[in-house]
Amino acid sequence: MDLRALTLFVGLCSSASPAEVRLVGGPSPCSGRLEQQRQSDWEPVRDQNLDWNLTAADQVCRRISCGSVVSLRRTLDQEPPQDLVTRDESRAEGTPERPPFRVEITCSDSVRLVDRSNLCSGRLQVKRNQVWSSVCSDGFDLQDAEVVCRELGCGSPSGFKEELYGEAPEWIPEFRCGGHESALLHCERSDRDTCSPGTTVTLTCSDPGRVRLVEGSGRCDGTVELINWGEWRPVDEPYGDLRWASVLCDELDCGAPVSTRRRETGPKDTWGFDYDCLATLINCFTKPKTSSGVIELTCSGKTIKSQL
Repeated sequence: MDLRALTLFVGLCSSASPAEVRLVGGPSPCSGRLEQQRQSDWEPVRDQNLDWNLTAADQVCRRISCGSVVSLRRTLDQEPPQDLVTRDESRAEGTPERPPFRVEITCSDSVRLVDRSNLCSGRLQVKRNQVWSSVCSDGFDLQDAEVVCRELGCGSPSGFKEELYGEAPEWIPEFRCGGHESALLHCERSDRDTCSPGTTVTLTCSDPGRVRLVEGSGRCDGTVELINWGEWRPVDEPYGDLRWASVLCDELDCGAPVSTRRRETGPKDTWGFDYDCLATLINCFTKPKTSSGVIELTCSGKTIKSQL
């Protein structure tokens, strides 16, 4: 990670010296280009080395009191600063300089998941009058869950449950979603006075289909491909760390890994994993690279869902 990105990320994670950041140019204060305040000026945050991932973007959403991160995009910087375009003399002659990107983030305006195992699973909170409150589980149903998962940019709900939690919800309406609404606060709701003591909603949404296996004997066998910036590419895994195979088989609902193998292909555009985000592949930002091979994976395919 370059020095500027690292300094900003440390500031986001530090309560002692919080970084001053904002999102501009979007439809709301929770969506737009990322800027950081330097003294009295606001400057765009640039990601020359493609270091930003969804986990870092989620820290921005939390810092500016928005909900959970929905998406992270990069756009080519039309006016890069001089210190980012100076030529690196260590590069081979004729090698093009990598252009810097600006960071664009979309956060949910009024819902978020906290105490999470990943970006699409956790205790549900909703913001009202600038105050975040856990959601009472009484009356919460599948249609409500579908709206929340869609608002968060995740896949369909794969489970929700009541959990006892120390803090009681401060705002306890009963949501009456039809399942088609774009946001939880767009749903009809009825006010009520009580909620089962300490009972709140913990929601799990599926990841939105960023990975697949192709050219194999079935959906649980084949070459690993991942979509990023709207482009499907095969994945190369050069470090010999096979923990990703268990994560990938689980995310595809394909059981456990049976075998992995690297197939030589010659020079090919691929994606590479960020190994700091193996809890779930949706948290991983992958860097474009040129590799001489791709990874093939076979999963067992024996899961509860596939047997129904």
